[in-house]
Amino acid sequence: MARIAIVQDDCILGETGRNIEKASGLIMRAAEQDAGLILFPEMYLTGYALGENTHKLAQTVPGPAIDELAQIAKTNQICICMGFPELEPSSRKIFNSLVCLSDQGEILTVYRKIQLYDDEKDFFSAGDEIKVVQTPLGRTGFIICYDLEFPELARMVALEDADVLLIATANMHPWCNQQDIYLKARAMENQIFLALANRIGQEKDFIFCGSSAVVDPQGRTLAGAGTQDPALLIADIDPSSVVKARSSNANYLEDRRPDIYRPLSQCRKP
Repeated sequence: MARIAIVQDDCILGETGRNIEKASGLIMRAAEQDAGLILFPEMYLTGYALGENTHKLAQTVPGPAIDELAQIAKTNQICICMGFPELEPSSRKIFNSLVCLSDQGEILTVYRKIQLYDDEKDFFSAGDEIKVVQTPLGRTGFIICYDLEFPELARMVALEDADVLLIATANMHPWCNQQDIYLKARAMENQIFLALANRIGQEKDFIFCGSSAVVDPQGRTLAGAGTQDPALLIADIDPSSVVKARSSNANYLEDRRPDIYRPLSQCRKP
């Protein structure tokens, strides 16, 4: 069994230091409850609606803010997954990213959001790589917010033998009902655990809608939060449940017909 903590909370737009301070208390609480990993929402480090300040507040990896989080991870002996705007020094490109730090403060991976939503394209470059690494939860993959609405990405993570898929999101009204449907569908169709950390509160015209949750490979909710209340969800994940799900009569990964699906890889004609 492995224990995960999910943060559903507001953060302070543009205040990286204060957000790290706030996160530190949540991380300590999760560690006290023996969680092996804690997941924060999309762009929690800086806030989501940065607009023209995106480049100014973007962080390098490694860099001062990520190094501070790494020390917190090591002190509390817990793996931290934190959403943030990432600056790639060589190209000066900015990515909407999720860093995963080990319980020793090592950088396990950085996932860059592949599917950019709406005017995110004005400020971010799109990522182009699925990431799956070993964490205290088992084989762990990552996606961010709008990525969840593209079934191909979750399927690619599952095909990398992932036990769990982590989703950092800043999902907003009126899309919360869709979030719950996508979350359960991705879990069931890929027979893996899904854990989603969403924002609450408001930034500019964005009203974030919470409803963070952990669901098992059969789409059953193990832990869930409301739409506007802060929460630190705790759930236990049993990787053997993934094996059991895929040992049933309906093994969706083995029963696929990739030869039939080949046209899916082609761009749609305008």
